[in-house]
Formats: sequence, structure tokens, C-alpha cells
Amino acid sequence: MSRKPNAPQQEEWSEELLAFHEAFVGAHVENRPEFMVEGRSPDYVNVSRGELLRQTDAEIRAQFTDYLGNTTFSEYRMLEGPILGFSRDGSISWSIFRLKVAGTRRLADSEEVSFDTVWACLFLFERRGDRWIRIAEASNHTP
Repeated sequence: MSRKPNAPQQEEWSEELLAFHEAFVGAHVENRPEFMVEGRSPDYVNVSRGELLRQTDAEIRAQFTDYLGNTTFSEYRMLEGPILGFSRDGSISWSIFRLKVAGTRRLADSEEVSFDTVWACLFLFERRGDRWIRIAEASNHTP
């Protein structure tokens, strides 16, 4: 029979997940692409732009090294959430949040483009041993 996590346990887990989100924002602002592969399941799925993306750690590192290395954020902050939830047995958690992201990005031809957008995201986590592992995310953004 499944049971809902007890209040102290859920409070501890909530603190862990909130710390993850703080680090997630910090990794973008502080140009730390390695964070994007930490605590990620090998079968992680990113649902975005009508696609199911399954990338290796090396692909994600390269993508975020390029993205973060060529982007200057004027704003990167939570607008809403994260709203946290837990499965009855405490093995799965999710977070729902909105981000405001603005700045400039240097393209391959050295042209700089400005952007100002809002992202809505859903992250799924699985409890493995004594920590949460990211297993999937779904996101979309304003143009």
C-alpha cells in the first residue's frame, strides 16, 4: 500500500528541490554548463518544440558551453514557483515554474541579438537512494 510522505520528510525533500532550482538559475547566470548534466538520469528526456530530445551528457555539455559562453543575461529569475508535488509513495516529484529570461546572445557570425522571453517548465524527479535525479522536463516559451 502506498502512503504519502510524512510532513518532515516532505519538508526536507522540498528544501532539496528548492536548492536545486536556486542552483539551476545560478548555473545559467554564472556560466556553469557542467551543472546541466549533474544529477540527471542517463535516460533523461527533454520535451520541447514538439520533440522528444534524448541527449548524451557530452551533447548537453557542448550545447550549454556554447549557449552560456555566448550569452549575457540582463535578467534570469523565477516569476512563479517552483510549485512542488510528490507522489504518494515519495518516489517521484515534480516542479512547475515560470522564468523571465532576457539578455543578448552572440551568434556564430559575431552578431549580437537581444531576447526577452518567459519560459514555463515542468521538471520530473525520481528519488534514488538519498537524492533526487532529474528524469524529464517539458518546457515552452514566449517568442
